[in-house]
Amino acid sequence: VGTANTASNVLDDYEEGTFTPSWSSGTSNYVSGGQQGRYTKIGNIVFFNIRISTSSITSLGTAFINGLPFTSVNISDYYQSSISIFPVQGYTNLGDAGLKGQIVPNSTQLTIYINQEGSGANYNTLDAGDMNEGALMQLNLGGFYHV
Repeated sequence: VGTANTASNVLDDYEEGTFTPSWSSGTSNYVSGGQQGRYTKIGNIVFFNIRISTSSITSLGTAFINGLPFTSVNISDYYQSSISIFPVQGYTNLGDAGLKGQIVPNSTQLTIYINQEGSGANYNTLDAGDMNEGALMQLNLGGFYHV
């Protein structure tokens, strides 16, 4: 029978905390309505939960969330993360299509995608046609990524 506290079994990289995510886009003006983030880092994996909203949006473009607590690993594919997104309010034309997210490699940025209804596996970035310009938008999301 082995012992659970041998050197190879001791957790030496564990951290919990909060962070402040923010909306971002090259062409948009997001007025923050509130943002909260919590994370747990275990080894090279970061688990996170975000609640983020806006009080208004103008000149919509592709939506990103910046400010994740750690820089993601620099791999060219997106299979190193898993994100679940729940659109609370402020979105149009979602129907049965769902929102998805991917962590941009070597960054603290998350890109939001929409699975267009009837398009199979085709994902497009969340943009003006999917959001109510000038209105409150709110997302709850959570997931993990590698660092």
